[in-house]
Amino acid sequence: MMNEIELTESQLLDVITDPKLFFGIGQIDPNQRNDVLRFLATYILISQLLFLRFFSSGNPQIMQDFKKPIKMNSKEFSRKFTIPITGLYSK
Repeated sequence: MMNEIELTESQLLDVITDPKLFFGIGQIDPNQRNDVLRFLATYILISQLLFLRFFSSGNPQIMQDFKKPIKMNSKEFSRKFTIPITGLYSK
């Protein structure tokens, strides 16, 4: 049966990212939807990071292409990532 169904990637993303799919199954109160989505997104992110940490401790070769994090104080960060918007609006 699954072999007969053809979906494009965009159609599949439309189905699995539709909030009605989750909220229809879970019978979530409409007033709590944002809180529930925020909690689930946080839970998924943390669980994936934790899995990566555990998996990489046993298989260090998967992390060899990752760059080491850099340490930057707030002044360095703001200087490096500030976009000069004056040029955008001047004629």
